[in-house]
Amino acid sequence: MRPRWPAAALLLPLMLAACERTPEAEATLYRLQAPPRIYDPAQLARGRELYQRHCAACHGARAEGDPQWRTRRPDGRFRPPPLNGSGHAWHHPWRQLHQVVKQGRDPRQSDMPGWGDRLSDADIDAILNWLQSGWPEQIYQNWYQIDQRSRRP
Repeated sequence: MRPRWPAAALLLPLMLAACERTPEAEATLYRLQAPPRIYDPAQLARGRELYQRHCAACHGARAEGDPQWRTRRPDGRFRPPPLNGSGHAWHHPWRQLHQVVKQGRDPRQSDMPGWGDRLSDADIDAILNWLQSGWPEQIYQNWYQIDQRSRRP
């Protein structure tokens, strides 16, 4: 009868490696499901009010964007996209969404101004939270995965 310990000695490092919390293992956990969306009602109300005051003129009262948002204007600049989960915004991590609102876009490409001189970081976060609170669940789940991947070292 042959001893079994050599096989166990080979399997033990593999089993221990499988238990290690690597970024890849963490990403697998995040792919399963994003945590429930829990928003502060006061922050959502503030985000809605700020959105209506500063963003709705271009992006629409319901964040629906310009109906022709996928086509550039005759001057070559982008039209305001929807922010309600039906456009492209959810493809970007939180940090990037915040930065676009704060700093704006290249004026040669878009009319999107930077709001950092008029809105605080907390105001921008309130607007983004209000927008995300209306995204369909699957869109939010997909966005969450993108955001988590962007946070890896």
